[in-house]
Amino acid sequence: MGSSTWTRILLILVVSIWGSNVVMMKYLVEYFSPLLLSTIRMTIASLLLIPLVWLLEGRLRLPKRTLGYMLGLSFCSIYIHQLTLGYGVQYTTASTAALIIGTIPLLTSLLGYCVYKERMNLRKWLGILLGFLGVLFVIGGSGGLRLWPFTFGSGEFLVFLAALGYAVGNLFVKKLSEVLSPLLITAQMHLLASVFLWLSVLLWKDPIHLSAPTLTLWVLLLSSTAPALATIGFNMGIQRIGPASTSMFLNGIPAASMIFAVLFLGEAIHLFHFAGFACIVTGIYLGSSHAKENHNHRQQSKGQFKNV
Repeated sequence: MGSSTWTRILLILVVSIWGSNVVMMKYLVEYFSPLLLSTIRMTIASLLLIPLVWLLEGRLRLPKRTLGYMLGLSFCSIYIHQLTLGYGVQYTTASTAALIIGTIPLLTSLLGYCVYKERMNLRKWLGILLGFLGVLFVIGGSGGLRLWPFTFGSGEFLVFLAALGYAVGNLFVKKLSEVLSPLLITAQMHLLASVFLWLSVLLWKDPIHLSAPTLTLWVLLLSSTAPALATIGFNMGIQRIGPASTSMFLNGIPAASMIFAVLFLGEAIHLFHFAGFACIVTGIYLGSSHAKENHNHRQQSKGQFKNV
C-alpha cells in the first residue's frame, strides 16, 4: 500500500480513539470534576510522551521562534478544548456534544482558508458539506434532517468553544510541523497544557481526590494515554496533507462515538446511523483524496529540494 493509503488508515484509527473519548469523558465526569479530570489525563499523557520523545529523538528543547506557536497550540487545542468539553458534557447530551465537535473539520477548513489561503475548490466544499450531512444523520436521529435538532444552551455553547479552540489549534500545528516532528509537538503541547491545568487547579482550589471504582481508574488511564498517542497520528496527517484535509477525517468522530456508545452504554443504533456512515465516508473521500493528489503534485514540482 502507498503512503496515501497508510495515512488514511492511521487517521481512521485516530478517529476511532477520539470517538471513544466523548463516551469516556461522559462516564468519568460522574467521578471527577472536569478540571481535575483534564489535569490528571494531561499529566499522565505527558509522563508517557516526554520519555518517549527523549528516547526516540534525543531532544526536548524548542527553537525560540516556535515558543509562541506552541503556547497557542497548548492553550487552544488542549487547555481550552478539554475544559470546555468537560464542563459542556455535564449540561448537554453526548449526541449533541458529538454533533458540535463534528463541526471541527468545517471550522478548521474555514480558518485554514482565511489564514493560510488554502485552496477550497468545489470538490472539497462538497466533501465538507456531505460529511456534515452525515454528522446530522448520525446524531440527529429522527430529526437528523433538521439543521439544529437541539436547544442551544450553556452546555452546547461550551462544547462549541471546545470545537473552536481545537480548530484554532490546528492552525498552530501547521506552522510548528514545518520545523518540529509530530512526536515533539505532541509531547510539548501536553506538557505545557499540564502546567496550565495544574495552575488552574491551585488557583481555583479544585478538590483533589481519586476515590473511584477500580474499573473507573482503568478507564481514566486509558483515556489519558490513547488520545495522546492518537494526537501524534493526527499531527502527522496535518504535516503530510495539511490541516483542512486531515480534519476532514474528524467527521467520523460522531459515528465512532455512536459505536462506542452502543457497545459500552447500551444505546440503540438505527437505519439513519448507517446513512450517516455512508455520507461521512464519501465526504472523507471527496475531501481528502483530491487534496492528496494536489499535495503530491506540489511535492513533485518542487523537485529534490523538499527532501534536503
